[in-house]
Amino acid sequence: GRISILEAFNFATKMTAKYYEEKGILATEHALIDDNGDGVGHPTADSGDGALAKTTYFDSLNLLQAGADPELAALLKEKDRLEREVEQLKTRKASMKSEDYDAQLENLLIDLAKVNQSIKAKQK
Repeated sequence: GRISILEAFNFATKMTAKYYEEKGILATEHALIDDNGDGVGHPTADSGDGALAKTTYFDSLNLLQAGADPELAALLKEKDRLEREVEQLKTRKASMKSEDYDAQLENLLIDLAKVNQSIKAKQK
């Protein structure tokens, strides 16, 4: 029920290409995404781009889910932060030693699992 920046980008890219194809005209618009700060856009979420867009949403559903519970709001923010870190780590995988990548990913996933468990406990 939520739309990420990456989902919106992919949809807009697809619909723009479809428009030009249906009209039978040369495409003059080409979508690029650059969310890793390197100043280089890409037509798809690759080369390090897309990690932030995948975990950033157009709404504030997590805050709405938390309601008036500041502890739950903090847990939801921490979940979002950890999910972004996992995505950013994935983009660095090729430049890391395998054992370093695996260790960092394992630590992040364990932390994420603990936060998810705490969120579920608070929502019951």
